[in-house]
Amino acid sequence: MPKLEQFKYDFISVISHELRTPLAIIKEGISLILDEIPGKINSDQKEILIMSKNNVNRLAKSVDDMLITAKMKKKIKKFKKEKRDE
Repeated sequence: MPKLEQFKYDFISVISHELRTPLAIIKEGISLILDEIPGKINSDQKEILIMSKNNVNRLAKSVDDMLITAKMKKKIKKFKKEKRDE
């Protein structure tokens, strides 16, 4: 794999990991508040938290999709190289 391609893959992998961890913590925090673990919330607060949780989920899915796409591209390039070498 060319150095630039490897760099892009590594970069996406690192960024994905660095985004996934805080997103998981944010999502869990929102869930705890929605479950009213620290105390009661009103309907306006609940609505805002549900929107926030949905957006965190959407962002997490985008990060996962980005990583999956990078992995697929890496495997396709490796497969094409192996086919050429045959």
